[in-house]
Amino acid sequence: MKTATRLGRKVRALRTQEGMTQTALAERLGISAGYLNLIEHDRRPLTAAVLLRLGQVFDLDLNAFATGGDAQLTADALEVFGDPLFQRLPPAEPAETPAPDAPATDTAAAPQ
Repeated sequence: MKTATRLGRKVRALRTQEGMTQTALAERLGISAGYLNLIEHDRRPLTAAVLLRLGQVFDLDLNAFATGGDAQLTADALEVFGDPLFQRLPPAEPAETPAPDAPATDTAAAPQ
């Protein structure tokens, strides 16, 4: 993983500073403890959704997670997602995964 995306150490430091276990933080973030472990060891990316939940759980400025040129991107994202429009939206539903034996569907229009 690229150096610029290594945020796992920051997540782990924040969690241990607050005296939380991985299981406790994972529950508050709505993810599994195993997935949090992978994030903390930089084996999975820190997604925007998880980053936003971290900000809510710990009431912190998300710019603390920005590095270098990412600071402006983070500021822009926070401005966009801070719009009241996003506060009225219900949480996103997880995408449905088709059954392994389900036939493939063609979304292109059939010729007439």
